[in-house]
Amino acid sequence: MTTADYNAFVASLSNLDKVAPRQDSEMLQSINETLSELSGIGEINRESLAVFFERFPNSVPLIATTGGLGQEQLKNQLKSKFNTSGWTVLAKRNLNIWIPSLM
Repeated sequence: MTTADYNAFVASLSNLDKVAPRQDSEMLQSINETLSELSGIGEINRESLAVFFERFPNSVPLIATTGGLGQEQLKNQLKSKFNTSGWTVLAKRNLNIWIPSLM
């Protein structure tokens, strides 16, 4: 490898010191919708979250991230504790049983 090839290679690398901005409009819309709906439930507690998740089951992974639980971690926790990794399935069940175990 010549010096010119090496310099071209180095110049082609990404800067790993900076996080690339993401412009995921679908995700931003989902976040904004969830926040808007969540702000309307009043006091946030286990019971209000149970009702919220029953109405908006797709918000479960988004809200789980606020507690540091990624989507795969959420699935693993649900599978381990409830024998299903589907939060939509659990949202149709008695949420007062599974929400406390995740909090």
